[in-house]
Amino acid sequence: MEQMALLCVLSTCFSAVQAQNYLLSPKWVPVGFREREERGDATAMDKIIQANEFHATRVIDGTTTLREGDIAVSSGRRSKVCFARSCLWSKSVDGHVYVAYMLSPDYTEIEEKLIKKGMDNIEDGTCIRFVPRTHQRDYLDIQSKSGCWSYLGSRGGRQTVSLQNPDCMQVGVVSHEFMHALGFVHEQSRFDRDNY
Repeated sequence: MEQMALLCVLSTCFSAVQAQNYLLSPKWVPVGFREREERGDATAMDKIIQANEFHATRVIDGTTTLREGDIAVSSGRRSKVCFARSCLWSKSVDGHVYVAYMLSPDYTEIEEKLIKKGMDNIEDGTCIRFVPRTHQRDYLDIQSKSGCWSYLGSRGGRQTVSLQNPDCMQVGVVSHEFMHALGFVHEQSRFDRDNY
């Protein structure tokens, strides 16, 4: 009986240690990633997760954390929760949504064209129009920071989108991060995900 009690106590302690190690090491690899990578057909999300070092949650700086692999969430004063339409970019009187952007000079001409192609993918068939910033207060500041990430929706003022070169220089990755900047979440995070 004492052996059984000792076994129960030890197994409980071991389980707690395993759980703690998991919590301290939040790296994960998406199911099927290695196989897709070997075949050469890794998805945009595979590339994003890889560029962001396989962290599901990661601290970018003292006040910003990445959630779901690539969505920046601020814990500072400017943090804002998006309810309904509160984080959407404003629609113009002509029916278009003009999103101003500023591109870092750190990108090469080829990388600039690739980023523009990512924008074009979104513009095709939508009312979204990406325009170089002139005087707009609200704009996307596209930088080659650490990893591929964006804040969700319009935050007001200067809003960073990180497209690290060369890791994030893929059209699908660029479009993916701009979709977050426009307010789109991952499909698995949608409120109606279980309806489909």
